[in-house]
Amino acid sequence: MEDKKPKNFRIPMMVFVLTVLSLSCLAVFLIEEAGFLEKEGSKNTGISSQSSQSKVHSVSKPAPELPPDFSGLPKKLASSAMIQELPSNATILLKFFTFTAGKRVWQKEYAITRSNVAEGTIESPDIIIILHSKYVNRFYSQDFCNVIKNAKDNGDVAFQTELSEMALTWKFKSLIEYKSCIV
Repeated sequence: MEDKKPKNFRIPMMVFVLTVLSLSCLAVFLIEEAGFLEKEGSKNTGISSQSSQSKVHSVSKPAPELPPDFSGLPKKLASSAMIQELPSNATILLKFFTFTAGKRVWQKEYAITRSNVAEGTIESPDIIIILHSKYVNRFYSQDFCNVIKNAKDNGDVAFQTELSEMALTWKFKSLIEYKSCIV
């Protein structure tokens, strides 16, 4: 009878040793790339202290958003090219919200007509735009369309209407150049 124990034992042991070596090499590589093994004044890693620090800073959280400043918003929105080009009979309700303790909290509402924006609500608007209030301050440095596009890309805006697609298209045909804001 042949002894098969050493042959069976060798293969799993070789796999185990190769796995441990591979994982060790990978761990050392990742640690060196992150700059954790660099000693002050060391030239072995090829990573300078300055680049290690910049890597750490690039992972930091973005600066927190300032609280929304609604004070000059009506005037700023009214001066927007898109708002000035609204049809004379168009009405839009812009509603801002935030989340507090996981619940939506309504903040401000603005009734928008051609070249006019007033705080408050309107009856039966053509379109309701629901927007997170973290975008309020962006209206002061960006145009209306860009703010809405950005919010749309981030899932922070919704549109509601009772009008059919054909009725909306006909009524707002003068704004066809701004189609990319909402589509």
